[in-house]
Formats: sequence, structure tokens, C-alpha cells
Amino acid sequence: MKTITNFYSALAFAHESFSSYRYERQGTSPAQGQVLRSAIKKILFVLSIPVLALTARADSIVFDTFGPGDTYHPTNAFLVGDFSGPLAYEEAAQFTAAASGNLTSVALGLTYYPGFTALPVNVYLYGDAGGSPDNANQILLGSATPTDLYGTTTNSVVSFAVPGTVPVTTGSTYWLVLKPTVANEADYWNSASPTVSGMEDQSSNDSTWNFAYPFLPAFRLTAASVPAYAAQIQQPINSDGSSVFSVRRGVVPVKFTLTLNGSSTCTLPPAIIGVTRTSGGTIGSIDESVYVGSADTGSNFRIDSCQYVYNLSASALGVGTYRVDILINGQVVGSGIFQLK
Repeated sequence: MKTITNFYSALAFAHESFSSYRYERQGTSPAQGQVLRSAIKKILFVLSIPVLALTARADSIVFDTFGPGDTYHPTNAFLVGDFSGPLAYEEAAQFTAAASGNLTSVALGLTYYPGFTALPVNVYLYGDAGGSPDNANQILLGSATPTDLYGTTTNSVVSFAVPGTVPVTTGSTYWLVLKPTVANEADYWNSASPTVSGMEDQSSNDSTWNFAYPFLPAFRLTAASVPAYAAQIQQPINSDGSSVFSVRRGVVPVKFTLTLNGSSTCTLPPAIIGVTRTSGGTIGSIDESVYVGSADTGSNFRIDSCQYVYNLSASALGVGTYRVDILINGQVVGSGIFQLK
């Protein structure tokens, strides 16, 4: 493999620990790049991912490449910016989530090159598309500005809180992507130390991603776990789906109880109902305007005696088999099945 260009060498990239892995993007064909990517994937298949742990705030660690005491390599680093050159480089680090939840914080080993101004980088979470960052699936997590010069520190960590709701799922593959915000920027995303094997890609046009290195920069992501709700259908609808009611019944009371992380709870968050005809008549979801009763408000469940209640208008639904779902925070947490004849 060729070493990286002299331009990058001038940026202190040409360290011995890097040189055996680097190649010149301009002189590497797409086919050669794919061979490199495939080989690295085979190596990474047998490598373990960071172990799930808990932070002091009880947030789960989604991924962490920092060394002991949040340390990293002082000079091995990935350029984020253009270094006053014609190309502005973005860096992407692939990771597999070790915990599920909504992202709460990002921490980076981030420095800036002497002679340049410390400038912010934008930090994105990308999905994965066949082993590359998925440009169609990205979300801005926030911005971070380095505080210390490249080559002078091993533990200057820049962190920020992630606003809003950005979910990740255990075992799913993502990319953490850093992008420069202005011209004449020379920030450095320092490499993890000890070395953490992984896929690191680079783009100079915010579109095409090229494999760069088989090791990762220093970063940590944390997430707050999402409550695990599960709802159980109650009488008069049998849990085994054997209930049959007359279409002339008037209403079918749909009732659910709730468990949170496996334990019964009477602290019931707002929930809505979804109704689907699975056989008989037109198959598919039913609009709430068809089944809403006088005691109900839209598709919202009522809460009564530690359970959810909704009165379905049986006569309006007509003959068929129906599945009723209860949704909390947009997720189905329980279902029941019955027939109308």
C-alpha cells in the first residue's frame, strides 16, 4: 500500500503506527478500496465491541473508545477541515451500539492544529448503508469546539448533550460523523489509545465515502434507556384470540392492563388504539371515525381503575376478524384479537 500524500504527512499524519495502513485515495481504484474494505470487515468480525456499562447518571454507554482516564493518542489524528487547502474533509467512525435508548451525550477527543483557530465541528449520527455512512439517514446531534492544541494533550475531552429524541438500538450499526463548519478549519479528531480496531471513512464532498483506516478515533456516546412497556388484553376479549361477539352487540369494550419492565403498574401514560381488519370485508387499518364511540375521544384510551378502556362500535365495524393494538409513544405494546359475526 502507498503511504498517504505528503500534504497529510505535513499535518503530522505519517506516524509509524499509521503508515502500514494508509493508502493514497487519489491513486487507489474503487476495486482496490473494496478489497481493503472487505479484508478489514473480516478482521473486525472476530473483534469484540466495547462492553456495556453505566455512567454516573445511570445512562448506558452506547460506545466508548477512550483509554483509561478518558485518554487518547496525542498526535495520531483525523483531520476535520480543509487546512486552508482545496478540500474540506469529513470523518466517519463506524460503531455497533452496545445499548438501546435515546442518545443523551457525545464526548470527543478533539484538538486543533497550531496556527489555526479553534473552530466548531458539526456532529452527526448516520445510519449504515452496506458498510458506508448512509447519506439518506443522518441527523445532527450538535456541535463541538476543541479547546486544546493538537499534540499537547491526551485527555482534553469535548462533550455536549444531545437534544431531542435520537434513538439507537443494541446491535445496530451506525456512524458518528464530524464535519467542518467553515473554511480554513484544521480540527483533529484524535485516535483512540490503546488502538480500537474499526472502520473509519472519509469524504471530501459530503457525499462519497472512502475507506480510510482500520482503527477508530476517540469518542463516547451515552443513551437513556426507554421504559419497557407491555400491555395485556383483558376480558371480555380473550387473550388467545377466541372471542366472538355479535355485530349487533353495540360496543366491544377493549381493556388493557400495563406492565413496566416486567412489573404491573398503575402509572399509565397516554395511549391510543389502532384497529385492523384481518379477515372479512376490506383488509387493513380502520379509520377511527368508523369505530369511535360516544364515551371516547378520538383514538385515545380512557384510564379507569388501573387499566386502559376503549368502547369500539361493533355495528359500525361490521362482520370480520379484528386486531386491536395499544400504542404508547407511537409503539405497539400490546394487542388483542376478536371476531364479529
